[in-house]
Amino acid sequence: MQLSMKCLAQICIAAAALVAPAASGPAGLEVELWLRGGDPKSVTRLGALSDAVLMPRFKNHSSAPLTLAVDDALCRFMALPLLATLGVKREDGAPVALPAFRVGTNFGVSGSGGELLFQVPMRWLPAEGSFDWTIPVVEWPGWQSMELAPGRYRMRFVYHGPPDQTGVQYADPGAIAAWRGSAASAECTIEITGSETALTFGAVQSGLRVAARPDPRGDRFLQDDPIAMQFVVENVTDAPIDLTREVGGSEEDEIAIVDVGGREILDCATMHSGWSPVVKLTLPAHARVRLFAGAARFGIEGVSIGNRSGPAAPAGRYRIRHRLSVTIGNTEPVNHVVPSRSQLAVPERELEILARR
Repeated sequence: MQLSMKCLAQICIAAAALVAPAASGPAGLEVELWLRGGDPKSVTRLGALSDAVLMPRFKNHSSAPLTLAVDDALCRFMALPLLATLGVKREDGAPVALPAFRVGTNFGVSGSGGELLFQVPMRWLPAEGSFDWTIPVVEWPGWQSMELAPGRYRMRFVYHGPPDQTGVQYADPGAIAAWRGSAASAECTIEITGSETALTFGAVQSGLRVAARPDPRGDRFLQDDPIAMQFVVENVTDAPIDLTREVGGSEEDEIAIVDVGGREILDCATMHSGWSPVVKLTLPAHARVRLFAGAARFGIEGVSIGNRSGPAAPAGRYRIRHRLSVTIGNTEPVNHVVPSRSQLAVPERELEILARR
């Protein structure tokens, strides 16, 4: 849906710049960066970077149409890390030491990325035309995990299209034909406010400790409300640590839900099935990242998390115990042996479920 410039000015903060693309791409592509909910006369305030909803606008100033690979929610934004990136630095221009990341599949994160580009959505951009793209950062693999300390930052959106697919087996025809080059927006200013609730970390395991991220709504939820399962993992050492995990949650996660009387409601792995995209994060010393698991629901028809379910959960108080499955260090097989997984224990969390009237 196209929004009018007047409407966008009311809900977004804009920054735009025409940047010459790389020699391999056609000229004339302009990118503007809009942030939903921003005030055009001030900075955009966010609790965390993953709360941002980016609205890049592409404009074709050339005399010929362009074909853009864009990815969308239906494809779970799996190709997005190969198509674009963000540039983030402090308000004074100082660099920010963010974790490096690479997105792949459960078959490995060292491939060419061709499988992530398979059937990537394409958008035809006519000469002198424009196209608006919406990207919730919380759905952007890699960037969804970035944790910025409270403060002000300058951010830009950089689009470069798919990487060269020469030599990629079963390369997607759209990805082969798509525009590729380099087009960047001008910078906009964001302010990260952080959470008002202190994090409760568990014991250190292999140089890492983990805490459940508090829900902005608190710890009281109506029956059948989805409850996001998000976690903050911190590297407490003075050296970088590699951490690999499935995007959105691992099928090897373990979760137990009990009521305040100790009655077990659910005790299982939060299994997902099939092909799983994964992200490999390299945490600098003392850095933090955010990890995700399937949302929980406490309903009158039953309790569920991911695609696992249990008996009905009446109104009352419950405790959740979560163990996150990750690979720490090397992910490649050694002598045909796949590295073992680690289970990061999350401190117990208590919730109150309220009956719907």
